[in-house]
Amino acid sequence: MTDIKYTCKGPRIFVADRRKELVRKLKDTEVSREIHGVKVKRVEWLSELEDLDTRIPDEDLGRKGCGFDLTSQIRSLPVTGESYEYLCPKCGNTGTVTPVYEDDLVNAKEGEA
Repeated sequence: MTDIKYTCKGPRIFVADRRKELVRKLKDTEVSREIHGVKVKRVEWLSELEDLDTRIPDEDLGRKGCGFDLTSQIRSLPVTGESYEYLCPKCGNTGTVTPVYEDDLVNAKEGEA
């Protein structure tokens, strides 16, 4: 068995979702503007919000970054050439994976070098 590790990258973050999150944070901190550090954060959030207003709402900004180890879950799937869905128990992210023999992957990469 090889040392390949499968790690959850977390759910995708889209412009519209990030925008909603920033608006919520701004509303939540509106009353506490004078608390140390909150004012600085509000300026950062407003700047980011201004940037997001120029972008398409369904634009993909990347991933949230979960980091949960899915190795045992993926290795338990049969190697049939078919794709299987997986669910991260930590963040709820879903995805598909087509299991292959890891030794074949390693050998293929070494052959490419």
